[in-house]
Amino acid sequence: MKKIILFAIIFILNINVLNAEDQDCTYAKKREYNTLASHISVSYDYDEATSSFTYRIDNLQDLFMLTEGSTKRYTPESGTIRLTNIKEGEQRYFSVIVKFDKECANTAIRTLTIKAPYINSFYGSNLCNGHENLNVCSSRFLDYEMTEKNFLNLIEKDRLLKEQENNKKEEEEKEEEKPKFIDIVIEQTVKYYVPTSLVVVTSAIAIAAFNVIIRKIKHKI
Repeated sequence: MKKIILFAIIFILNINVLNAEDQDCTYAKKREYNTLASHISVSYDYDEATSSFTYRIDNLQDLFMLTEGSTKRYTPESGTIRLTNIKEGEQRYFSVIVKFDKECANTAIRTLTIKAPYINSFYGSNLCNGHENLNVCSSRFLDYEMTEKNFLNLIEKDRLLKEQENNKKEEEEKEEEKPKFIDIVIEQTVKYYVPTSLVVVTSAIAIAAFNVIIRKIKHKI
């Protein structure tokens, strides 16, 4: 019974100690560290020789360290941590931990997720000629793994789309080339009606003049 009571007291004391530690790292300090952690940047380089990526995590300012799982810890040098030999598509999770601050030591500020891209084996393919607008043709690395079947499907879809666009453009150009109805009416009027009208008017004038002459002759004017 005494052992149970003693265990309970120790358990309660441990909880109080933990709470006291949490209270020591104030909200204001956490907010300050969050602001600093927001400037952390991640970049990578690809090594052709090893077919792997090297990641650089910068702006840690030696205030933070990274933990991965429960055992791995990474300490920055001049504010930078380098992660090497990361394979394509590999995904890893890190916690950004406060390192030096007495009150906030070991407090997790944010989580970093690193997912290496996939190497695009279809980049620069001859099948990409005329399809450079496709991401699979213009990007050396992709966020997803591209298979040959999917690549060929994308090429075919883009070919059909371009063919439809070209057909539509040709139809529009043909429509623009077709004479409008009003243009046809004007053209026909100028071509047939105006000459005919001139003939009729000229004939009418001639007939009228002829009639005048005939009347003058009859009346011996």
